[in-house]
Amino acid sequence: MDKKSTLPSLLCTIGLLALVLSGCTGVDSSPAPTSGSAETSTSSPSIAHEAIVFEVQKSRVENATPTGLVLKQFSGTGSTTIHLDPLPEGYKNLGTTVNCGGSGDWKTSIVQKESGWGSAVCTMQGGASVAYPVDDPSKEQTIEVTVDPGTEFWITVFART
Repeated sequence: MDKKSTLPSLLCTIGLLALVLSGCTGVDSSPAPTSGSAETSTSSPSIAHEAIVFEVQKSRVENATPTGLVLKQFSGTGSTTIHLDPLPEGYKNLGTTVNCGGSGDWKTSIVQKESGWGSAVCTMQGGASVAYPVDDPSKEQTIEVTVDPGTEFWITVFART
C-alpha cells in the first residue's frame, strides 16, 4: 500500500475507533502471554474494539520516525508482566504504546540492570509511546505494566534500531 492510500485508511480506522469506543464495555481477563506476536481473546465481547485499538497502535509505531517493528500486542485488566523473546538482530531499543480506560495512570518498565520506564494518564484518545535502550538485546526481555486495579489496557510492544 502506498502512502497516498495509507492516510485515508488510517483516518477511517481512527473514525471507526471513536465510534466503537463510545459504547464499549468489554473486558479481557486472559493471562499475559509469554512470547509470540499479536494476542487477542476470542471470548471477549470487545474483539472489534480491541482490533481497532491494536491497528491504530500498530500504525502509530510503523509510521513513526524512526519506524518500529511490532513484537507483541496484548490487552488485560490490572497490572501484569509481559515476557518477550530476545530482540531481532540489529534492534537495540524496546518500546511500548499504551491506551487504557479509567481515570488513573499507566506505567511500563523494562526489567533490567538499567531500568527504563515511561508513564502517562490513561486515555483512549491518542495515547502515548515510550522507547528505551535495552541492556542486552540478545536476552529475553520483561516489561511490567502498572495500572490501577480493574483498569483495562491495550499495549503494543515494539523494537527500534
